[in-house]
Amino acid sequence: MLDFFPDIDIDTAKLGIYSRVVKPSEVLQRGDRVEIYRPLIADPKDVRRRRAEQAAKNKS
Repeated sequence: MLDFFPDIDIDTAKLGIYSRVVKPSEVLQRGDRVEIYRPLIADPKDVRRRRAEQAAKNKS
């Protein structure tokens, strides 16, 4: 995994299984989807607000 995404610091990254945050020591079950969470680069609320403002401007 780290060959494909060298910017991920696996020692500090939050981990999850099916959207549930887990500790690195969590025992995996067959079929589990492991997720590695990275910090957000933009606040989703701000992005939606800006998109709505732009759509309102375009309608005028």
